[in-house]
Amino acid sequence: MNHLVIDTETGGLETGQPIMQLAYNLYQDGLLTASHSVYLTPQNQNITPKAIEVNGLTEDVLNKLIAEQGFESNIESEISTMLELAKEHNAIILGYRVDFDIRMIAFFASDKDKKTLEEIEKTDVKALANTYLGGDTSISLVNAYKELFDKDFNAHNAIDDVCATWNIFCKLHCHVKKMVKRRVMKAMLE
Repeated sequence: MNHLVIDTETGGLETGQPIMQLAYNLYQDGLLTASHSVYLTPQNQNITPKAIEVNGLTEDVLNKLIAEQGFESNIESEISTMLELAKEHNAIILGYRVDFDIRMIAFFASDKDKKTLEEIEKTDVKALANTYLGGDTSISLVNAYKELFDKDFNAHNAIDDVCATWNIFCKLHCHVKKMVKRRVMKAMLE
């Protein structure tokens, strides 16, 4: 089974606010086979103070990061490349609050890519974390990671969030498989 884990860093929570970083990893049968992270020139200058507080991506910081990566990229072409990879490998898209990332991405996607976004299967790792970590519906990526691994990570950098999301998914997936195995064994013994 193949998974494309995605994350965005945005200029706010409202649809249409800029995507400033897009990152994804492709895992084929659990093995990392592709990784991509790109900083993007804001599609508009509507970056909220709250977004800057969370991800630290001011216009100046973003311009410096874009200069360091050595190229400027177009959001629409980045989205197309990402979705072609997902389609080519029949990958399920995973994300922590995946509906948020999909909504933000869809705003800047071509009509063809919007259709692809609708067709690809998606799994929200936050929903899994809520279910298996005690039902707190507001558990953040940072808190879920801390609870499962007893350590912190560099949150609000999209590629680090992608890696944390994958680790949480794998840990919870293993937990579910063990629970099912125990239930099957118990039923067989009865």
